[in-house]
Formats: sequence, structure tokens, C-alpha cells
Amino acid sequence: MERHSQILGVMIVALFVLSQVLPLPSHSVAASLNDEELQYYTDYISYNLDQKGIVITPEQAEGIVRQAYSIAVALFGDNAAQCTYYQEKLLQDYVQVAGEDVIIIYNPGGMGRASIKYDPQWGEVAGHMKTMLEEKGYSAAILDYKRTANGIIQGMMELKDFVNAYPVKSEWLSTEIKFLLQNTPSTKIILTGVSQGAAYINEVMKRLEGEPLAAQRVVCVEAGVPFYYKAGIASGQILELCDNGMGEDSLVTGDMGSLISTYVLAPLKWCVSYLKGIPVDPIDCCHNPGHDYYWVYPGVEYPITAFLEQHFN
Repeated sequence: MERHSQILGVMIVALFVLSQVLPLPSHSVAASLNDEELQYYTDYISYNLDQKGIVITPEQAEGIVRQAYSIAVALFGDNAAQCTYYQEKLLQDYVQVAGEDVIIIYNPGGMGRASIKYDPQWGEVAGHMKTMLEEKGYSAAILDYKRTANGIIQGMMELKDFVNAYPVKSEWLSTEIKFLLQNTPSTKIILTGVSQGAAYINEVMKRLEGEPLAAQRVVCVEAGVPFYYKAGIASGQILELCDNGMGEDSLVTGDMGSLISTYVLAPLKWCVSYLKGIPVDPIDCCHNPGHDYYWVYPGVEYPITAFLEQHFN
């Protein structure tokens, strides 16, 4: 067991060192939108909102486009690809949620790549939250938020940001939330996350502290924050689930014996599955005991239901 602990420690240190040498995005000034681009995005907003029965003037739509572009430039500078991607994401998310009473932002655990439709745990929780709100008479939409793109480099960038408490990616999401709050005047936002995604949204909430609109219209539901993440913020806006009501979460409590066994045996489990011809994602072989947050568990459904009753009565 001691030998396994040493190997695990070396692997973690190696990944940490490698992640620290990866570059962060540039922040110099990019060129402005040309007339053709401005018109295209303005028409995009006007058309999509008209399809939803929402009245918006061309001047209002153009103002939203210019705001989204200015935000993207402030974050990514002369990185044209990132500027375009982020600006378009802001506009796409805006037209998706415009006119809704509540926005639920889904954040997966792990590397932050999972889609809500492939997540039987936290994806189901987000779905039940939406159903509850609709039964209360609210209209609601879920934003499927992926903080990490596919690829090894993107994965290492996620690791780098995580070990530094998400100084980069927390700004991306908190900035988008402020953009949505400003342009959807009556909409409330529920920020959700599980495991590493819970640690991430805690950093996002820290960035939103002191924002009047966020204090009035943003709440947070998080579950299974890993033990190695430094303490988050205490607030009536945040519901933190530390176990599922069925037993301790080993990743939350830091049960080292259980965790070491899990990660040391993970490669063996993957090899056995591979030899049997059963395709399995390596991350699925690293299941930590008690680190499950299905809606049907009493430590999940009951506290979330009470929390929503409190904030959406």
C-alpha cells in the first residue's frame, strides 16, 4: 500500500508540473466587427427572438451583439478563434434562454466534457429541477455547459486551471452569467455542478460576490466537492451536498485508503474490460465509493426540493 501511495503521488506531481507550463490565452487587442458581421449577428438575434414571440428592435439586437463582442475581446484579445467562439456562444445561449423565467446551468464533474444527455446522475438531477419549476408555473431552460473541449491539450489546460482554483474558466462563466442577467431582466439562474464541477461553480460564485444582480437572481446547487479543494464560500444562495444520504462520500471526506485502492486498481479494471471486449471510458474505472448523486437518493432529492421551495415559492 505504501508503494502504491508513492506511485500515485509521483503521478499527481508529474501532471501538476506539466500543467503549469501550458500557456494561457493572449490578452492583446483584436480588430473590430465589420458591418457585414454586425448585420449577420443582429439578424440572427432578431430572427430567433421573433420565432419565440419576443419583440426586440434592431437597435436593441445590435447593442447585444456589440456587448458580446466587447466582452469576448476583453477576455481573449487577439485570439480570433477564441473571440469568435465565445461571442457566438454568448449570443447562442442568449437566444436559447431569452423569455424564460429560470435558467439552469448544468456543469458536469470530471474534466467537464460530459453532455447532460449522457449523465444519468447530475443530468437527471438538473432535469428534475426543471420539472419541479415547471410544475410551479415557471418556464425553464437548461444550458448544457462544457468547460473543456476534447483533446489532450485541452485536458491539460483544465488540470492547470483546476489546480490554481480556476482563475481563467471561472471568469468565462461568471462573465456569461453577468451578460445573461443584464439582457434577461426578470430571469433567475440556478448554477449547478457535481464533483470537480462543484468546485468550479464555487469559484464562479466567488467572482459574482458583490454583484447586485447576482445577489438577487442567482442561486447555486453543488454536490460532492472533493476534499482537496479549498473551502468555498458560505452563503444562503448556495446549497452544498456533502453526501447522498446513503453513506459517506469518500472523495468528500478524503478516505485515502479507499481512494488509493480506487485509482491503483483503475488501470487493471480497464484492461480486464478491454480484454473482454467491453468498451469502457477509463474515467468510469475510477469510481469513488459514495460519490454518487442520483435524484432518488434522500440526500439529493429532499434538500434540493427544500432549497427550490425556499427560493422559488
